[in-house]
Amino acid sequence: MLREIKNDLYCITFYNGNKKLVECEMGEELVVYVAEMECKKVPVSSVIKICADGSRPIVDVKSNPYYKITYERILEKISETKRNRKEEFEEWNRKYGNR
Repeated sequence: MLREIKNDLYCITFYNGNKKLVECEMGEELVVYVAEMECKKVPVSSVIKICADGSRPIVDVKSNPYYKITYERILEKISETKRNRKEEFEEWNRKYGNR
C-alpha cells in the first residue's frame, strides 16, 4: 500500500530499542498515545518529528502539561478497573468460593 502522508509523521523510540512510526493529525493524539504506552509499561525514550525537509527535531512530549494530566487520568482508570475486578472477585468468592 502506498499513500501520501498528509499529517505530521513521528518516530517513537522505546527503551527496548523498538521504533514505531505514527502519523498524527493533532499533537494531542501523540500525547495520548505516548501516555497510553507509558501506562502499559512500555517506556518511551524519545519522540522525533520527521519533517519534509529532512530535519528531525526532538519533540519533548513528557514535559507537556497535557501529557501529565492524561497520564494521571489513564492510571486512575486502570486502578479503578483493578479495584472493580477485585471487588467482583471477592463478591464471587463470598457467594461460591467456600463450598
